Amino acid sequence: MFGQVLSSIRIIGLVEAPVVFADTRSAGTWYLLDGHLRLEALKELGFAKVECLVAIDDDTYTTTSGSTGWPRSRSTG
Repeated sequence: MFGQVLSSIRIIGLVEAPVVFADTRSAGTWYLLDGHLRLEALKELGFAKVECLVAIDDDTYTTTSGSTGWPRSRSTG
């Protein structure tokens, strides 16, 4: 699966931006809710920054499969 994502981004670019949610208790801290493979592929391709979609309310976020998003990665800055 990762190889497919990597190839897709390499050939046509990023189609769907990762989704992040701000940590209200720690300014500048963001949690990645969706797009973990895309983010890893972008890193491997040498991207230092990526535009993201910002989720307003973490409680209402769901993926297309229906599972709720949860903080797995964080980025500061």
